[in-house]
Amino acid sequence: MNISATDAKNRFGQMLDACQIEPVFIAKAGRPHGVLVSMQTFIELQTQSKRAKDTSDVGAAFYAAHQSWMDHHNALVDQHGVWSEGLMDPPSVTHARAGAADGSV
Repeated sequence: MNISATDAKNRFGQMLDACQIEPVFIAKAGRPHGVLVSMQTFIELQTQSKRAKDTSDVGAAFYAAHQSWMDHHNALVDQHGVWSEGLMDPPSVTHARAGAADGSV
């Protein structure tokens, strides 16, 4: 439902009833200015927002909890490389690398 701010002010009780069914969009000077929603809708939106915020911090929380372990293993990778490097290369790439190493390519 769309309504002007003046009409919303004059019919506030009706707007409270209407927002139980669907959001009421309020325009001021012809432009969207606000939305009136039911308490149930507001709580659902807050819950969704909180869940989204909580999941965005999962990586930071994991790193904080396991920082020393991750730092240790990152240092090992820096020192020794990744053990499986090259295992997934297609045969032609592996052959080309081997040929480049012995100078036959």
